[in-house]
Amino acid sequence: MAIAGIDFNHARRQAGTGRRLGIKAESELGQVGNPIPIRVRRIATGAYTDEMAQLTAQEQRILLLVAEGKTNKEIASEVFLSDKTVKNYVSSILSKLNLERRAQAAAFVAKHRLDRGGA
Repeated sequence: MAIAGIDFNHARRQAGTGRRLGIKAESELGQVGNPIPIRVRRIATGAYTDEMAQLTAQEQRILLLVAEGKTNKEIASEVFLSDKTVKNYVSSILSKLNLERRAQAAAFVAKHRLDRGGA
């Protein structure tokens, strides 16, 4: 699993030895100066789940298109998939995020301030 471009297993091994991950990795996680970044510690202990980490890259792209108000047909033409495949992706996304409707998915994206460059 990768977090901000960092291999999670490597980070966990480093944290377990007390060694630092490196300034670049720690600054990307927002924890410069902390030997075990809070986010890594929370994930390792199971106290934190990043909803977006549950989604594949393709699901993240589709989620952002759903949030833009696009229909399955419009999404399908943009990502070169069939309507049925997009429908399956949307169902999977809603299930993984514990949502029931596309409007809730759009609200999720807005709440987490996600955009095409940040997903």
